[in-house]
Amino acid sequence: MLQIPVSDVALEVKSCEGRVGAIVLRGEFFVTTPNMDHVFDPSTLSRMTYKTNYRLGSDDPLQWPQFFLRENPHYPCIPRKPEDLTPESWNYIMFHETEESDFEETKDALVSGFGFLRPTLLAKVRRCLDETIDPLYAKVKKMELRYEVFPILHSSIHRSFMHLEFLPLTRRQVLFVFADLQRDLLEFHAAYTYATKVMPQMKGQGYPASTVDHYVGGFFNDISLSDAFVRAGVPVWIVHPASRAGAIRVDKLVDPLSPHDFFPMNSASATYPFSFEGTSPLDPRKYNVLGRYRREFLSYGHDAFDTASLEPEDLLVKTAKKARHQPYKIPNHIPRGDHGRNKFLDITHPLLPPMHRSWSTALLLVNQTKAFSTQLGYAFPEPGLFVSFPDDSRRALFFYNWVKYRPILIHRMMTFPCPIRGQVWRTLLNLPADIDLSSEVTSLASAADAGTITKAGRERKMVMDMLEALLDHDKTLSLNKDASKTPDWFGNAVSPDKIPPDSVCRQILWEISELNFRYEMYVLDAHRHAANKEDISPIARDILVSRCFYGQSTLFVHAIKDSGQGLSSNDWVARRPYIFALRDVIQGWDGWKYTPDVDYSSETSVLGLENVLLRFYAQKFYDTFGRAPSVPRCIDDKS
Repeated sequence: MLQIPVSDVALEVKSCEGRVGAIVLRGEFFVTTPNMDHVFDPSTLSRMTYKTNYRLGSDDPLQWPQFFLRENPHYPCIPRKPEDLTPESWNYIMFHETEESDFEETKDALVSGFGFLRPTLLAKVRRCLDETIDPLYAKVKKMELRYEVFPILHSSIHRSFMHLEFLPLTRRQVLFVFADLQRDLLEFHAAYTYATKVMPQMKGQGYPASTVDHYVGGFFNDISLSDAFVRAGVPVWIVHPASRAGAIRVDKLVDPLSPHDFFPMNSASATYPFSFEGTSPLDPRKYNVLGRYRREFLSYGHDAFDTASLEPEDLLVKTAKKARHQPYKIPNHIPRGDHGRNKFLDITHPLLPPMHRSWSTALLLVNQTKAFSTQLGYAFPEPGLFVSFPDDSRRALFFYNWVKYRPILIHRMMTFPCPIRGQVWRTLLNLPADIDLSSEVTSLASAADAGTITKAGRERKMVMDMLEALLDHDKTLSLNKDASKTPDWFGNAVSPDKIPPDSVCRQILWEISELNFRYEMYVLDAHRHAANKEDISPIARDILVSRCFYGQSTLFVHAIKDSGQGLSSNDWVARRPYIFALRDVIQGWDGWKYTPDVDYSSETSVLGLENVLLRFYAQKFYDTFGRAPSVPRCIDDKS
């Protein structure tokens, strides 16, 4: 009764008609398709969660057609897994099914449970970027394709790759970041297809496709819109009210295909606690919520927990669970710290990369007349700690301990973003090389219970409690009794008895400085922009801040080879785009009043803007947090 007979089934099926059709969604709708021989059962979106295959089940545009949304018009163009795919295929990495064995644990680290993506897969990702994504992006820019997702996806792809290549992560983190990278790769190809094939069809340009490509496709309720996708060779399913079933040409009725027959539908929300409750699959908020979860997955304190019971208030400056929304509290008074060293003056030392001269000048001009009562801590050790004393044996121990504890200390900032006072960092860096952490925890706890613990013991206990809390929080991490006695710094073994080569020391201190600088800019922006009206979403604000950093920015890891780039470059032309990116951030802060036009081609004009920006940044940081900010440093050419 629903199938309308036609005299000649060889007649071309129009976009509004169906080669096949099916009743779906409890009989309320009738779906037809003009270019496919099957019908998928549309998602009803009752609750969207990650499944055990790191996808979103039938709500995921990577594996199941979604209702067309103008906010993401490229989703129907996402490619499906080719039937002839092999591990040698150029696009294999996009479709590789993520599995536990893709994680390769680092065997000799202090803490077991950290590792990297399997090297063979990482090499395939690199190949895909070098041979496909980056050339396509260059082509996109040359063609001036006006589709805003390209720079966002390209940046996100490289950001994830850098995390996988350089940052020690847990199994849970590695597998999620890898699957998320695959999502961006597939979306990038979909965006390119949409911009080069579908958009021209919308404008009446080009010839209709003679075949239907192997894409995921989508559900449409606008026939005029779906027609462009049909002519571009994209699978299309048109959703009609059930009452229209008898009035639409359909050559054959079929049963709708269920997602349960194609991929796992078991929720993994216990491992990846994301969900979106919705009443309509047309709700665009689901992708906004998903995007925020993905962006914050490797961020400051995504899995934050309360640290109030871990450390005394006077030794830590606490952030709340979400630093973006609840930034540092403002201190009231700040004494001279670190034995009276003036941190507004750079230390000249052969192992410490110097501050960029523009930043060092800005620090000297900070008005320090305002008094504060507490000292703001550091997310990572302050680099001056390593070179502000003459004892070489102690300096060797500091470098050794930083490399030894580096993975867990970076992981700490993803768990609870709590800046630590300099004395506590000094205590950690001064721990004996052969310390038995388990025995130390027991001994200090006994001394504390007996009331015999010393001031130095209390500081050491804080360090032990912090490390113990991290291990308790993530049960996949544990102390490794077989840890190497000489931890590795990118191929260089570091010993507690000998200072590393000068080049290695400069690399280590540059990275620490950069980690602090990026974190501090993030939280300063969170505080200074929070005073304004909510004129931009948190994720958009984070992206705006990240553009101040060289390359495909990430808050936790950066290539050492890029140490002389971005805001620390000695070439004003190379520094210029990051100066303007910093302006875009700062002009949203309270108190910013500098508005004159800047000649982009004039060195004098650009450097004048830079001087104003850096002075404003340094002063605002001091006025907010009561100390000198961490600033970019430059590794010299000998490194």
